[in-house]
Amino acid sequence: MQDKQVYELRKLERKLFNAWCRWLCYPSRNITDDNASRDNFISVLKVVDQKLLETPGPYFLAEFSVVDSIFIPYVERMHASLFYYKGFSMRDKTKFPGLTAWFSGIESRDTYMGTQSDFHTHVHDLPPQMGGCYENGTKEQEECKNRVDSCTDFSLPESSVEEKEENKYLAAERVLKFKDYILQVNPCKDETIDEGLRCALTYLLSGQLITPPPGCDVGLRYIKERINVPRDMSLWSARRLREALELTAAAAGSGTGQPIPSEHRRDQNPANFGKI
Repeated sequence: MQDKQVYELRKLERKLFNAWCRWLCYPSRNITDDNASRDNFISVLKVVDQKLLETPGPYFLAEFSVVDSIFIPYVERMHASLFYYKGFSMRDKTKFPGLTAWFSGIESRDTYMGTQSDFHTHVHDLPPQMGGCYENGTKEQEECKNRVDSCTDFSLPESSVEEKEENKYLAAERVLKFKDYILQVNPCKDETIDEGLRCALTYLLSGQLITPPPGCDVGLRYIKERINVPRDMSLWSARRLREALELTAAAAGSGTGQPIPSEHRRDQNPANFGKI
């Protein structure tokens, strides 16, 4: 950690973190202010990108090191939050080739894949952690936000990891293991949500969309919005489960239910899920 080269890169990571916070966590008075914060972030990001291009492989040093471990947690969150709240993608090989190769490099490592989160999880978990995340309201930002919130867009630039057939079975296994707790905290308190969830799992495993009972749309979307990666399951498992829940909910109605809180995440209280 005290190696000279490592220390300089650690300082660069903090500089990038500060530029990110300045853009994401402070409301802009106008588009000029937002553009200034964006340009400041991009200028630091280009330095990071250049550092990555100076090494023979995809990492900050010649091989994977503590430097990559330092950058991973917040760069992953930067990528998700700036896409959603600012309409900006860091994973752009034409603008940031070094960073794009770095993302692919860490995704080739099994240890990283055990910790990788996704856009949907980060963008809804970050506001209470960061003291607020502010949208810039551009057309690009609205499109990016809608893509994440749809839970049916699998072309998001969040991961290059390929889907495996086993992913949907893992999703089903996780739901079945915690089914009683999932139903217990659901805003729909009758048999409607149980039947609706069965319909969603049927679609997940077979691709067959069965008409769910009226009124389960609110409960299914409540579940969909609160699937957390990697806590609950891996990225592709969550993608497929959210898709199944949304398509089944859409067949039942347009109800959205309780929004995800932005000041806290007490709706994620693990005490509600008993002893694991």
